[in-house]
Amino acid sequence: MNILPYILKEAGVNEIPRTYSEVIEATKKLKAKYPDKYLWAKPDLADPTSWKRWFDFFMLYNAASDGNKFIEGSQFVGDEKAGIDVLSYVDNLRKEKGLLTQNVTEPFENGVGVFTDIGPWTFNMWAEKYPELEYKKNFEVTLPPVPDGMDPANAKTFADAKGIVIYASASPEQQAAAIEFIKWVYSDVQNDVAFFQETNLPPARDDVGTNEAFKPVFEKTPVLQEYAKAIPNAVPSMDNPKFNELQTFIGQEAFNKIVRGEIDPKTGWDNMKKAIEGELQ
Repeated sequence: MNILPYILKEAGVNEIPRTYSEVIEATKKLKAKYPDKYLWAKPDLADPTSWKRWFDFFMLYNAASDGNKFIEGSQFVGDEKAGIDVLSYVDNLRKEKGLLTQNVTEPFENGVGVFTDIGPWTFNMWAEKYPELEYKKNFEVTLPPVPDGMDPANAKTFADAKGIVIYASASPEQQAAAIEFIKWVYSDVQNDVAFFQETNLPPARDDVGTNEAFKPVFEKTPVLQEYAKAIPNAVPSMDNPKFNELQTFIGQEAFNKIVRGEIDPKTGWDNMKKAIEGELQ
């Protein structure tokens, strides 16, 4: 999650806001100083497309619920308090006019929004298109904000994890060869280093931030250290074959409606839960 602290400082916010109340207060100061700027400017906030919930609802929900699974197998196990806290937080941002869902060309990069959710794949593009965006100079990276009373330093966050698939239609020989290749890849840390260097995506291992083998990657791109630190607190997406339908309900029944001011948080959570449980039956 990236923040433009220099704009916030101009608005009188000297510390990066890390809790809901701190973010709301920062939004008020931002709007008082710059009415045409927003905390979070992103059209996806009002888009029901399923995968978009990974980068708004689940990013916030994983932090608020301390990593609750949301759906476990075929059961909805969502944390109601955490879910309503998230929806209430977004609703409060809306009330403070801190959200912008209109199409704006790269709003964070151009300073229209001061907060954005991105992955490490973005930094290569920034190096080419926005070389003025320098880590620690004019942007910072932080974990998602948490409800008041929680520890921001230990916030859980969404993991855009990538899996491995071996087709059942492959011959036994092909499947065996694939397994051997996977074993080879994971047998040598230098293979993980090469992957990290090529993609900016940290491999899913808890020692990425401390293993000396990865030091050259961080020397070249220091901001990636923040993503490495977050790996132990990262929560993969739901493990359910109906994830597309299920995550669409999150937007259609709750998140998108909250963003548009069409529903209250408790009703949104209840409607979403009912739709998801119906799909899981």
